[in-house]
Amino acid sequence: MIGVAGAACPRRIGRHAMSGSPGSSGTSDSFGVTRRDAGTTVAEMLIACALLSVLLLAATEVHASARRSAALSQELALRGQVAELAVELLHYHIALAGHGGVGSERELSGAALALGRGASQGGSDALAVRYVEERWYQEPKLRALRFDVKRDGNGLWNLYQQEEGATRQPAVQHVEGVSVERFVAPDGALLPGDSPLPLDATALELRLSFVWGETRSFTVALPGVQRVEAEAP
Repeated sequence: MIGVAGAACPRRIGRHAMSGSPGSSGTSDSFGVTRRDAGTTVAEMLIACALLSVLLLAATEVHASARRSAALSQELALRGQVAELAVELLHYHIALAGHGGVGSERELSGAALALGRGASQGGSDALAVRYVEERWYQEPKLRALRFDVKRDGNGLWNLYQQEEGATRQPAVQHVEGVSVERFVAPDGALLPGDSPLPLDATALELRLSFVWGETRSFTVALPGVQRVEAEAP
């Protein structure tokens, strides 16, 4: 007779039985899921943080580079505008030197164009022009203007304009030099800027210097043959 004591009994399944083989890595909970499978390790978290930091630094550098590029483009555009303004200002007034008005027999008192060599601060030239302005006034008006370069009260270079009988006013900032490079004689010959004065000319070649190191050269045609005098000291 086979008793109950001799029956096969199922093995008791306990926590130790489900903990895995001795060679398995990691520890298991009561459901057989290892702690390694349940989350990330400290090393993995450090690596992820390092990668995220690198990505953030790269994004920050790209943004900063874009801002620097935009600022540089804006600065170059501003410099170009300043240079064009200075050229246009001098070109406009010098091109009218000696102009007496359409159909006018008016004689201009004083030199139509006077050059002061080294008369500006820093050793650059000064220019004085006289002409009759008809464009911006109801009646023709005699204008006498002088242009030179000097530093203002803050130490910044400026191209100054002074109307006869008025105070000197800054016209264009960042101009640190004006010089006459050459004269064009009535016969077309090119005369150096240090030629003896007075002389007759049909055009001037000027050069402007700016604080950022750029120079601009341009030619101004005069209204016919004009006498260029030396500016009185």
